[in-house]
Amino acid sequence: MRETRGGHYGGNLAILIRYVFNTIPEDKRDSYKKEFFKELGDFSNNAYELKDIDLVDVNKPCELAKLVKESLHLMYQKNTSNNALDGFLENL
Repeated sequence: MRETRGGHYGGNLAILIRYVFNTIPEDKRDSYKKEFFKELGDFSNNAYELKDIDLVDVNKPCELAKLVKESLHLMYQKNTSNNALDGFLENL
């Protein structure tokens, strides 16, 4: 998926998120990832994800997932945001 600009962005975003995953204590990592992917799965190109969050707490997987989704929403072209999401998921 890296052949598109969005795919390249998504792949690099996955590197950052994998780093965050690795900072979570091992005994909590699986449940953290489960919550993260559950929230990420609810992706809509027009939602304002950070509406109720002042500063994202990366210790809260739902907030981190909302930050990722918001960064994808800001790509105003639907195909670009979908390519970025695909690239992100493929590289995570």
